Amino acid sequence: MSHISAFEKLDLELIKREKMHKEFSFADQIRAAKNKRMELTMEASSSVHAANKKPGEYA
Repeated sequence: MSHISAFEKLDLELIKREKMHKEFSFADQIRAAKNKRMELTMEASSSVHAANKKPGEYA
């Protein structure tokens, strides 16, 4: 296994990120961000709903 310096490792990570940005259009990136936000909002709202239920309440 070869030794990779911290700078080389950072360069590799930067190249990977740039490649990913090129593979996905800006519209795709926005769509993914909106979907993730919606997913997190749904999880948060279901957590709040579950926390507000009385003991023994199922629905």
